Parts: sequence; C-alpha cells; structure tokens
Amino acid sequence: DAPEAGARLEVDGKEAGLVTSVVYSPGLGRYIALGYVRKRHAVLGTELSVSGGKQHAVEVAALPFV
Repeated sequence: DAPEAGARLEVDGKEAGLVTSVVYSPGLGRYIALGYVRKRHAVLGTELSVSGGKQHAVEVAALPFV
C-alpha cells in the first residue's frame, strides 16, 4: 500500500511535514511521493515516517528521483 496524499510526515513521533502527492513509478518499481518538509528535516537522506493507517518509512531525496 502507498502512503496517501495529506498524510503527516514525522520524525521521532513529531510532525515534520506533509505528503502532497503519490504515484507509482514503473521505472523505479515502487511508489514515489512529493511533500513539504520542515526546513530542519529537509536534509538529503533524512529518514521520516508517514503516519496514519499503515506506517511507511520514507527518505528525503533530491529531484529527479533517478
């Protein structure tokens, strides 16, 4: 299952941002998402979790994803 747009991004259980869109990438073979992340967490490689429903681990990455 993919995270949903509007889901909260968290670090250590504290709000760090918001998922804005999610799409499946056939080239990468997985879901990718865009979102807003608080400046202090916007460092490449920072690990975040997506709250709500099923927990998802995500990572701050540079664009483009490939």
